[in-house]
Amino acid sequence: MNPPESDAERPEPAPSRASEEPAVAELSPPSGWAFWRLRLARALVVGGLAVAVLRLAPALPREQHVIVEAPPGTNITALNLSWRSQEDDRVVGGVELKPHGETRRVSHLLKVPNGDYTLAVSAHVVRPDAAPTLPAPEAAATSRPPELLLLERTVSLDGDTTRLTLTDR
Repeated sequence: MNPPESDAERPEPAPSRASEEPAVAELSPPSGWAFWRLRLARALVVGGLAVAVLRLAPALPREQHVIVEAPPGTNITALNLSWRSQEDDRVVGGVELKPHGETRRVSHLLKVPNGDYTLAVSAHVVRPDAAPTLPAPEAAATSRPPELLLLERTVSLDGDTTRLTLTDR
């Protein structure tokens, strides 16, 4: 075994590239005016983003709940619902709904921005109490066809539930 070399006998390590590059000064947190200027810049960016979100939020589509109710003593068998924007008077959308069986209410979720819309409803309704008291084969031959009820109403959709009640002619 070789005896350990003393510090004086050890060769100096070759200088590395890192030691040739100038040392980077340590960064200290900003103080004084620089500190407040940085805080002000951050506040302006956050404030600007908040204003942009608040201005754009009403224009984003959101769910609007619409309930159509039949007149007393009738049930809905089919319903067509269309909605038109009041801003530019264009049809935004429409849907044909066929509930399972007869029902007094039909509910639908629209996905439109808040605003004023004209809702147009055409519904086929039947009067269950007006059914004839004849046996089944004869009753089918004499049953009355569904009535067609129409409704057009301008409403302000704002994220709450909107109820439309159909009326008899």
